[in-house]
This record gives sequence, C-alpha cells and structure tokens, in this order.
Amino acid sequence: MKVDIKCFANLSDPNGCSYHQPTEIDVPDQTPVREILSKVGAAEADVHLVYVNGRRAAFEDTLSAGDRVGLFPPVAGM
Repeated sequence: MKVDIKCFANLSDPNGCSYHQPTEIDVPDQTPVREILSKVGAAEADVHLVYVNGRRAAFEDTLSAGDRVGLFPPVAGM
C-alpha cells in the first residue's frame, strides 16, 4: 500500500522526505508508524510529534492505504 510522508523542520531533507512535497512510500498494510521512520531517514528519538491524516498519532499506530503522515521534531522558540 502507498502512504504519503512529510517531514518538517530539521527532519526535512530536500533529497528525501520534505515538507514541500510529500514522499510516497510503499509499505505492507497495517505497518506501524515506527517502521516507516527508517524509510525516510528519521530516528525515533528525533521525532516529537506524529500526525496521521491531520490527527495526532503514536509510533505504534498502524497505517492504511492513502494515509498522510507528518513527522515533527521538538521545536523551541521565544
């Protein structure tokens, strides 16, 4: 099945997972979010928030065909 991934802030890589254009990856049905991180070059320790289809998700949540995943690092600011 195919899912779309977007990586934000310092997780973004213009040659891989970016926030400008989703990266489409092919994974088995019911793949946990945790297992897609390595496919986009993100370490679990570097991902603070995960959204699937616009809703907060956990690393153990499973994906379905056509899901849209957003990966966000911890962010700090003033």
